Amino acid sequence: MNENKRLPYVVFSLLLLLCPFFLPSSQAAEITLTPSVGLRTEYDDNIDFEHNDRKRDDFVFTVSPGLRLDYKTERTYLGATAKLNVLRYADYSDEDVTNQYYGLNLSHRLLEKLSVRANAGYSRDTTKDTYFEETGLVTRKSDVHRYSGGAGLSYTLSEVSDLGLNYSHSQTDYTSEDDEDTTSDSVSLTYSRAFYDRRYILSLSPLYTHYDSDNSTVDNYGLSLGVSYRFRETLTINASAGARYSDAQYHKSRYRLREETDTNWNWTANVSATKSWETASATVGYSRDMNFTSEGEPINVDRFYANASRKITEKFGAAVSGALSFTKSDDTKYEASEEDSRYYSISPSLYYTFTKDYRLDVGYTYANDYDKTLDRYRTIDRNRFWILLTFNFPYTW
Repeated sequence: MNENKRLPYVVFSLLLLLCPFFLPSSQAAEITLTPSVGLRTEYDDNIDFEHNDRKRDDFVFTVSPGLRLDYKTERTYLGATAKLNVLRYADYSDEDVTNQYYGLNLSHRLLEKLSVRANAGYSRDTTKDTYFEETGLVTRKSDVHRYSGGAGLSYTLSEVSDLGLNYSHSQTDYTSEDDEDTTSDSVSLTYSRAFYDRRYILSLSPLYTHYDSDNSTVDNYGLSLGVSYRFRETLTINASAGARYSDAQYHKSRYRLREETDTNWNWTANVSATKSWETASATVGYSRDMNFTSEGEPINVDRFYANASRKITEKFGAAVSGALSFTKSDDTKYEASEEDSRYYSISPSLYYTFTKDYRLDVGYTYANDYDKTLDRYRTIDRNRFWILLTFNFPYTW
């Protein structure tokens, strides 16, 4: 195991070792342990969702046991989660899979003005489950392991200003030999200042990120300006925009016959607005940033998203969510490695809450992908009808 792959394990181990020091017995603590289970039945008319002429349909049954631990004191919060998604196919049993997700978050106020936080996580699933959301791209199905770790601190400079420092690391390992493993290390510094009783908050954030794969190495430098606005407790707007400069070294691969260097300027953005009413809520947003394909090539992803929910009665309600992504290569000199696609999905649903911990959801999800770089089968779509039962069993002491 190389040093990059070892780092997430080190971060995770340090968190576990430091936990006892962050949990003083003299403070009153609230501990909540929440076992849960989700039962989902789904009809999928295109389980492969690939750009070819094959279209297989099937019923998919999913059992999702989970466990969550929350520990809270006046100065400390510790949250740990573990979840499995056990998928079983009615006709195509060779597609059966068990996905795993684990996470740990820790925050602690060391001093009156100084707080620290740390996190670690691991997931094992397939590229179909998370790749769309991250990159907006359709890719061949393969197993993928993701490791993450990070730490940060925040310091209160005055009643209206704060300073924050953050570091994060991620590692993506594919089991397929056609895909390239990727690592990412990021460091950012954020200065924020509040105005008008903290209804307005302005922030300035320099950022450095290093991406590395067998196909490319990218150093990314960025600077963004952000604003947060809270209006009458029911409307919150967060927005940031900035410039980034990338210095990319493309190594030898099936796309390039020799090493190449490329530098360019681009921009980033992250905007969201949340509105709440007495019986409804809605969120809309947009983001733009650099990411990586499963082949180790840098891409720019523009993503629009929205979701809304409304209570019709005390226990019965409706919800809808949707997302639209545009993905293009950061380097377009090589047509063989070029990405240029559009992906969108929409999912309306109805829900019924038996109690606050038991819930039934019935919904439909439509997804559509268009890949401009292909000569055939540019457009594919997918229809899924699903029923989900969720049970939580919290115990607090």
